[in-house]
Amino acid sequence: MGVEEELFLVDPGSRRLVAAGPRVVARAGPALGDQVAGEFAQSQVEVRTSPCTTAEELRQELLRLRAGVADAARAEGLRVCASGTPVVGGTVSPRRSVTTPVTAPGCGSTGP
Repeated sequence: MGVEEELFLVDPGSRRLVAAGPRVVARAGPALGDQVAGEFAQSQVEVRTSPCTTAEELRQELLRLRAGVADAARAEGLRVCASGTPVVGGTVSPRRSVTTPVTAPGCGSTGP
């Protein structure tokens, strides 16, 4: 089994997307090789695990890949965030208010 995961690149202060995919891939490439690649949206990078035979092996591989991309993003002054939709952007419906920002590891200004 294997996993392909897309990670958004965000500014740690504003949490807005940053089109830095090519720079982050270039930084992460020496350590991660072809397991890291750019995406169509330049505010994303993709990691791909090798085929794994156990869940623990897959977990360790994902942790290694995420850490490698997070280190490369941090060197560019950015953070990574795994999310199904962009972290900030567009407008918020007037029927829904957001009073407290949601912070996931790697997404917030104080996260890893």
